[in-house]
Amino acid sequence: MKSMHDYTLETERFVMTLIHDSDAQDVFTVMNDRQTAEIISFLIWPVTMEQAESWCERSIRGFAEKKEFLFIARSKSDHRPVGCISLHGTNEPNIAEVGYMVTKDCQGQGCATEMLKAIIPFAFRLSRVSFLRATAAFENEVSSHILKKQGFVLIGKRDLPTAKDTILHCHLYEYAQSPVQE
Repeated sequence: MKSMHDYTLETERFVMTLIHDSDAQDVFTVMNDRQTAEIISFLIWPVTMEQAESWCERSIRGFAEKKEFLFIARSKSDHRPVGCISLHGTNEPNIAEVGYMVTKDCQGQGCATEMLKAIIPFAFRLSRVSFLRATAAFENEVSSHILKKQGFVLIGKRDLPTAKDTILHCHLYEYAQSPVQE
């Protein structure tokens, strides 16, 4: 049986490993941005170390239950945290969801795109799903653009309850294992 350390994804610039408890400080670095916290449903600003530690615990639990894979991406050149990307099952058969966030100083440099390109084949190979879904907050046009660029198609809207007891209005995107023909 594979351990958490057996799951590593590499891209041109990053090494992506499953998040474990020793990653709390790096996860905090990724999450600790007001703009990010406002468009990620499970974050509350100001972000606390407890939120980062909770994400680490979720990763360990999700891996143990084979329901969720939460990766942290680090730069190959200097090992600094760049972002996080998640893959988790849904209540619908054959569908998994992805989500990502990037540190403030790495935004606008193609980091989310690079992480997403790595997770897509991993998701289909490992999860044996036919579709991936992702949400992007209405005001997060950058994330919508990233998803569309990678072949995700807008299929509707989704309202997500937040940790702040509000509703986050999102676009819902889907990616089919075989390319969608237009």
